[in-house]
Amino acid sequence: MEENNDRSNKIDFAALNDSLDKALDENDVTEEGTMINPPRHNIYKDYFDEVILQLSTVNIDEATLLGRIRDEFSATSDAYKKLYESSVAFGLSKAIAMRKENEKLHSRIDELLNEKIALLDENEFLKRKLNAVAKEEERKRELETRRYKLELRRLKVRNDSIKRGLETCLVDPNTCEEMSLILESNK
Repeated sequence: MEENNDRSNKIDFAALNDSLDKALDENDVTEEGTMINPPRHNIYKDYFDEVILQLSTVNIDEATLLGRIRDEFSATSDAYKKLYESSVAFGLSKAIAMRKENEKLHSRIDELLNEKIALLDENEFLKRKLNAVAKEEERKRELETRRYKLELRRLKVRNDSIKRGLETCLVDPNTCEEMSLILESNK
Protein backbone atom coordinates (compact mmCIF):
# COMPACT_ATOMS: atom_id res chain seq x y z
CA MET A 1 0.00 0.00 0.00
CA GLU A 2 2.90 2.38 0.76
CA GLU A 3 4.30 1.68 -2.69
CA ASN A 4 0.91 2.45 -4.19
CA ASN A 5 0.74 5.72 -2.18
CA ASP A 6 4.25 6.66 -3.40
CA ARG A 7 3.20 5.91 -6.93
CA SER A 8 0.09 8.12 -6.69
CA ASN A 9 2.22 10.97 -5.28
CA LYS A 10 4.67 10.65 -8.19
CA ILE A 11 1.78 10.73 -10.63
CA ASP A 12 0.32 13.81 -8.92
CA PHE A 13 3.71 15.54 -9.05
CA ALA A 14 4.20 14.57 -12.69
CA ALA A 15 0.78 16.01 -13.50
CA LEU A 16 1.65 19.14 -11.54
CA ASN A 17 4.95 19.46 -13.48
CA ASP A 18 3.07 19.14 -16.78
CA SER A 19 0.54 21.70 -15.59
CA LEU A 20 3.40 24.10 -14.69
CA ASP A 21 4.94 23.77 -18.15
CA LYS A 22 1.54 24.36 -19.74
CA ALA A 23 0.92 27.49 -17.59
CA LEU A 24 4.35 28.89 -18.52
CA ASP A 25 3.67 28.26 -22.21
CA GLU A 26 0.21 29.83 -22.08
CA ASN A 27 1.60 33.00 -20.49
CA ASP A 28 4.63 33.13 -22.83
CA VAL A 29 6.96 32.98 -19.83
CA THR A 30 10.43 31.62 -20.46
CA GLU A 31 12.29 29.39 -18.04
CA GLU A 32 15.25 31.77 -17.93
CA GLY A 33 15.22 35.28 -16.63
CA THR A 34 14.97 37.24 -13.47
CA MET A 35 12.54 36.72 -10.65
CA ILE A 36 11.36 40.28 -11.22
CA ASN A 37 9.22 38.95 -14.08
CA PRO A 38 5.83 39.14 -12.25
CA PRO A 39 3.86 36.57 -14.32
CA ARG A 40 6.64 33.98 -14.01
CA HIS A 41 7.06 34.75 -10.31
CA ASN A 42 3.32 34.37 -9.65
CA ILE A 43 3.08 31.07 -11.58
CA TYR A 44 6.00 29.55 -9.66
CA LYS A 45 4.62 30.84 -6.35
CA ASP A 46 1.22 29.28 -7.04
CA TYR A 47 2.72 25.95 -8.07
CA PHE A 48 5.11 25.91 -5.11
CA ASP A 49 2.09 26.40 -2.83
CA GLU A 50 0.38 23.49 -4.64
CA VAL A 51 3.44 21.26 -4.13
CA ILE A 52 3.40 22.07 -0.42
CA LEU A 53 -0.33 21.35 -0.28
CA GLN A 54 0.05 17.98 -2.00
CA LEU A 55 3.08 17.11 0.14
CA SER A 56 1.16 17.98 3.32
CA THR A 57 -1.21 15.06 2.63
CA VAL A 58 1.75 12.66 2.60
CA ASN A 59 4.33 14.14 5.02
CA ILE A 60 3.44 17.14 7.14
CA ASP A 61 7.05 17.66 8.36
CA GLU A 62 8.41 17.96 4.83
CA ALA A 63 5.49 20.24 3.90
CA THR A 64 6.20 22.44 6.94
CA LEU A 65 9.89 22.62 6.02
CA LEU A 66 9.04 23.56 2.43
CA GLY A 67 6.61 26.20 3.77
CA ARG A 68 9.43 27.75 5.80
CA ILE A 69 11.71 27.65 2.75
CA ARG A 70 8.94 29.25 0.67
CA ASP A 71 8.45 32.01 3.27
CA GLU A 72 12.20 32.70 3.48
CA PHE A 73 12.51 32.71 -0.30
CA SER A 74 9.51 35.03 -0.54
CA ALA A 75 11.02 37.41 2.04
CA THR A 76 14.36 37.37 0.21
CA SER A 77 12.62 37.88 -3.12
CA ASP A 78 10.61 40.78 -1.68
CA ALA A 79 13.82 42.33 -0.29
CA TYR A 80 15.48 42.01 -3.71
CA LYS A 81 12.40 43.46 -5.36
CA LYS A 82 12.41 46.45 -2.98
CA LEU A 83 16.15 46.89 -3.52
CA TYR A 84 15.63 46.75 -7.28
CA GLU A 85 12.75 49.24 -7.14
CA SER A 86 14.68 51.64 -4.91
CA SER A 87 17.72 51.29 -7.19
CA VAL A 88 15.57 52.05 -10.21
CA ALA A 89 14.01 55.01 -8.41
CA PHE A 90 17.45 56.24 -7.33
CA GLY A 91 18.79 55.77 -10.86
CA LEU A 92 15.84 57.65 -12.32
CA SER A 93 16.22 60.50 -9.85
CA LYS A 94 19.94 60.68 -10.68
CA ALA A 95 19.17 60.58 -14.41
CA ILE A 96 16.60 63.36 -14.02
CA ALA A 97 19.03 65.40 -11.94
CA MET A 98 21.77 64.87 -14.51
CA ARG A 99 19.39 65.82 -17.32
CA LYS A 100 18.49 69.03 -15.48
CA GLU A 101 22.19 69.71 -14.82
CA ASN A 102 22.92 68.98 -18.47
CA GLU A 103 20.18 71.41 -19.53
CA LYS A 104 21.63 74.06 -17.19
CA LEU A 105 25.09 73.47 -18.63
CA HIS A 106 23.78 73.72 -22.20
CA SER A 107 21.94 76.90 -21.23
CA ARG A 108 25.13 78.29 -19.67
CA ILE A 109 27.10 77.31 -22.79
CA ASP A 110 24.56 79.16 -24.94
CA GLU A 111 24.84 82.21 -22.66
CA LEU A 112 28.63 82.10 -22.84
CA LEU A 113 28.57 81.71 -26.62
CA ASN A 114 26.23 84.70 -26.91
CA GLU A 115 28.47 86.66 -24.55
CA LYS A 116 31.51 85.63 -26.62
CA ILE A 117 29.80 86.82 -29.82
CA ALA A 118 28.87 90.12 -28.16
CA LEU A 119 32.45 90.57 -26.89
CA LEU A 120 33.88 89.75 -30.33
CA ASP A 121 31.52 92.30 -31.89
CA GLU A 122 32.52 94.87 -29.27
CA ASN A 123 36.18 94.02 -29.89
CA GLU A 124 35.76 94.60 -33.64
CA PHE A 125 33.93 97.86 -32.96
CA LEU A 126 36.70 99.04 -30.64
CA LYS A 127 39.38 98.04 -33.18
CA ARG A 128 37.61 100.05 -35.88
CA LYS A 129 37.26 102.97 -33.46
CA LEU A 130 40.95 102.70 -32.50
CA ASN A 131 41.94 102.68 -36.18
CA ALA A 132 39.73 105.70 -36.83
CA VAL A 133 41.21 107.56 -33.85
CA ALA A 134 44.74 106.59 -34.95
CA LYS A 135 44.03 107.85 -38.49
CA GLU A 136 42.55 111.07 -37.11
CA GLU A 137 45.57 111.57 -34.87
CA GLU A 138 47.91 110.89 -37.81
CA ARG A 139 45.99 113.43 -39.89
CA LYS A 140 46.22 115.98 -37.06
CA ARG A 141 49.94 115.29 -36.64
CA GLU A 142 50.51 115.76 -40.38
CA LEU A 143 48.50 119.00 -40.29
CA GLU A 144 50.49 120.26 -37.28
CA THR A 145 53.73 119.27 -39.02
CA ARG A 146 52.69 121.20 -42.12
CA ARG A 147 51.73 124.22 -39.98
CA TYR A 148 55.00 123.97 -38.14
CA LYS A 149 56.95 123.80 -41.40
CA LEU A 150 54.99 126.75 -42.85
CA GLU A 151 55.53 128.78 -39.68
CA LEU A 152 59.19 127.83 -39.70
CA ARG A 153 59.52 128.90 -43.35
CA ARG A 154 57.68 132.15 -42.61
CA LEU A 155 59.95 132.83 -39.63
CA LYS A 156 63.05 132.01 -41.69
CA VAL A 157 61.89 134.37 -44.44
CA ARG A 158 61.21 137.09 -41.86
CA ASN A 159 64.53 136.40 -40.16
CA ASP A 160 66.35 136.57 -43.51
CA SER A 161 64.50 139.79 -44.32
CA ILE A 162 65.46 141.33 -40.97
CA LYS A 163 69.03 140.10 -41.38
CA ARG A 164 69.30 141.71 -44.81
CA GLY A 165 67.73 144.88 -43.49
CA LEU A 166 70.22 145.02 -40.62
CA GLU A 167 73.09 144.39 -42.96
CA THR A 168 71.77 147.19 -45.18
CA CYS A 169 71.45 149.44 -42.13
CA LEU A 170 75.02 148.75 -41.24
CA VAL A 171 76.12 149.65 -44.74
CA ASP A 172 73.77 152.63 -45.21
CA PRO A 173 72.46 154.24 -41.98
CA ASN A 174 69.76 156.17 -43.90
CA THR A 175 67.92 152.98 -44.68
CA CYS A 176 67.52 152.19 -41.00
CA GLU A 177 64.34 154.26 -40.78
CA GLU A 178 62.81 152.17 -43.54
CA MET A 179 63.98 149.08 -41.74
CA SER A 180 62.24 150.05 -38.50
CA LEU A 181 59.00 150.53 -40.47
CA ILE A 182 59.38 147.05 -42.02
CA LEU A 183 60.06 145.52 -38.60
CA GLU A 184 57.01 147.13 -37.13
CA SER A 185 54.82 145.96 -39.99
CA ASN A 186 56.08 142.34 -39.61
CA LYS A 187 55.10 142.07 -35.96
